[in-house]
Parts: sequence; C-alpha cells; structure tokens
Amino acid sequence: SIDNAALLERIKCPTLILHGSEDRIIPVAAAHRLNDAIANSELKVIDGVGHLLLAEDSKALAKYIADFCAANRA
Repeated sequence: SIDNAALLERIKCPTLILHGSEDRIIPVAAAHRLNDAIANSELKVIDGVGHLLLAEDSKALAKYIADFCAANRA
C-alpha cells in the first residue's frame, strides 16, 4: 500500500488544486484534504461545476491557472 500522506508532505512547490463544487465522482472534501496535506497549496472550488472542469467552465479554469502562475513566478 502507498502512504499518500507521506508523499504529499514531500511536495514543496506552489500547488494549485482545482475542484468543482458539484463533482459527484470525487467529493470536495478530498480536495480540502489535499490542500491540508500539501504545504504551500491553494484550493479553488469552482461553483456550479462538476468533475469535468475544462469542459464545464474553461474560462474560470483558465483564469485561476493564469492568476496562480502570475502569483508564483520564480
């Protein structure tokens, strides 16, 4: 068995976690657990979107990614 918690603790780079509020495949709580486990992570929950973020709201997705990249330039 893989200890995911130990692996997640090893991530040190800025990490963007995107999740749809209406995702019926992976619960939003899983995204919150990832956010808690990864130091320097940022969680954005996109309202009204399910599991297929890109297909359902590509504009919001692109904005969150662009904003995150701009804020985390080396």
